[in-house]
Amino acid sequence: TGIGRDDDAGLDQQKSKSSNSTSAVTIDKGAAFGTDGDFILWGNDAAANGSSTDVDLTNFDVRLNKVWKVAVTGTPGTVNFSIDLAGLGIPTSLDAADYSLLIDGDGTFATGATAHTTGAAINSGVLSFTGVSFSDGDYFTLVTKK
Repeated sequence: TGIGRDDDAGLDQQKSKSSNSTSAVTIDKGAAFGTDGDFILWGNDAAANGSSTDVDLTNFDVRLNKVWKVAVTGTPGTVNFSIDLAGLGIPTSLDAADYSLLIDGDGTFATGATAHTTGAAINSGVLSFTGVSFSDGDYFTLVTKK
C-alpha cells in the first residue's frame, strides 16, 4: 500500500489503506506532497495477530506480533498514522497514552527502537498518531503498557 505523488501519471495519492480485508493501517499525508516523486509504501510480514513481550522499552509491556516495513522515496515529510485495533490481538480498551507506534531500523525492536506518541488519540477503536516521520527501510509495530 502506498501514498505519493507522480506528476507524469497525474497521481497525488495523499491517503491510503490496503484493500485487503484484514488491513488495519492507514497513512495520510494530510495535504499535497511538496515534490514530484515523493512516496511512502508499506507492507506487513503476514505474522499472526497477537502480542509478544519482546519490548526493549521500559514504559511498555506488550508488542504486536505483526510488523510492517516502509519504503520511502524522495522527501515526503511527516504523515498521520492510524490503525484499527479490532482483531489485532492486543488490548483495545486502554487510553491513547498507553499505546505507542514503535519505529525501528532493523526490525528486531531489541535496541534502538523509537516510540512515537505525538498526537495519540482513539476514536471508535482506531488509534491515531500525528507527525510521524518514516525513513527508507524502517519497520513499525505497536506497543502497549499492558
